Amino acid sequence: LNCNIYLMIMTYQNERSHSSAKYEFLEMLLENMMSVNSRIVKENGLSYSSFFILKYLNLHGSQNLTALSNIMGTSKPSITSLIDGLVRKGMVERVSSSDDRRMYYVVISNEGKALIRKSREILMEIGSSMFEGVDESCIKRIIANLVKIDEINNLINREAGV
Repeated sequence: LNCNIYLMIMTYQNERSHSSAKYEFLEMLLENMMSVNSRIVKENGLSYSSFFILKYLNLHGSQNLTALSNIMGTSKPSITSLIDGLVRKGMVERVSSSDDRRMYYVVISNEGKALIRKSREILMEIGSSMFEGVDESCIKRIIANLVKIDEINNLINREAGV
């Protein structure tokens, strides 16, 4: 089901089928996103939690353990273990605080940024083929909804401890 077919379905089917087509389309997009994330996670020996931390650091910048612990909804020892693994893989670095030597920040490394960039490039390839010939305003609405879906997906993964 590509975007062009989806738009035709949306235009010509009744409201009940319309809802079903929306659901099928969003389900397909989510499956593609999760498939890409799963592939990246598996190829790089990461957990979903570690990958989420990388994505979060890439988006929000350096964080301390307390902030990451709160965001992930888990204990500091659990976050420390995840960070240790990411440091060993060269995905993040620990940077000492200039204000307090006992405290440090976790910063995404160039290798971690490259991994996030790679996952985005794969998603962009999938998206560009799906949205070929689709109106720009439609694409913007879909992207806004995908951002919401990604946020919900991340929340579900965190709650499930994935």
